[in-house]
Amino acid sequence: MTIQFSTQSYPTSAANLGPLENAVNAPQTAVLLDQLLRGMAQRGLGSAAISEFLGMTPEAVDERAAALDLPRPHDRPMRKSGPRGWSIADVQRFIALWLDNAATKSIAASIARSTGSLYYKRKWLGLESRTRSELRQRSLEECAATPLLWTPLPAVDTIAAPTEERAVGLQERPKREERWNSDRSKRCSSLAFAGLSNGAIAARMTLEFGLESGVAFTAKAIADQLCRLQVFRDRSTRSVEFIADDEIEPRAEAFIAVWGMQWRKCDGTTRNFWYSRARGGPRNTCRAFQMRQKYAGQRQDRECTARFGGA
Repeated sequence: MTIQFSTQSYPTSAANLGPLENAVNAPQTAVLLDQLLRGMAQRGLGSAAISEFLGMTPEAVDERAAALDLPRPHDRPMRKSGPRGWSIADVQRFIALWLDNAATKSIAASIARSTGSLYYKRKWLGLESRTRSELRQRSLEECAATPLLWTPLPAVDTIAAPTEERAVGLQERPKREERWNSDRSKRCSSLAFAGLSNGAIAARMTLEFGLESGVAFTAKAIADQLCRLQVFRDRSTRSVEFIADDEIEPRAEAFIAVWGMQWRKCDGTTRNFWYSRARGGPRNTCRAFQMRQKYAGQRQDRECTARFGGA
């Protein structure tokens, strides 16, 4: 069924009911879909992702975004979800339960996700925050019975598509942007210094940098990069899954001050790393330069230069 959108507002018939229970006709559903589309477009989601999540064609997404005076969503294809990634059905179920004021713990249990990941997904989708007093605990059966606001698009049989068409689609995908640069490395370090876990850092980095570039950050990629940067954590405190935005920088700055952290560039690899005055160690070279075999020749040259200069 094609939904006829309208820009006028429609009064609700029962003030005490949740948004899904109030959406008893197409005009009210259209208003809520407009709100969802606006939030997703403003967060940088593409037309392919929005169309899958909201049950609209990509053409309808572009037309409705223009009618709402929103920037045109990009047309890059959706990234393929990993083994632990969110399926389209999970996202749709999450949106429905979030709008229906189901308690966060109830939503997490129904789709087998952590509560911290739900907050990141909420921001990624551009969903509005909710009033805590209006939230209601739901059983797994009640969550499963919560209806969607829209009719999902029929699944596309990608197996039946010609091989030539799939190959052309892969060739037309834009190249992924470089995952790490100085700004992203510093941001990743700050999140770790603040006390976030690798998984939480990966979710936040994907939210902040992955939308426009198409780069996905994983917990393993975060762990590898923190190791290269020589970032360490205070072992006396346990890493957490969520920290408020306004608390991250103060906590990171306090950690940097306590350990005397300095952002330096390695003379050998030319890569940035963190040096700690409290822990000591080489100031001008990173751990990779000191230990990896590929830099053995450079290390010997530096030792010879040092001996010659001191003679």
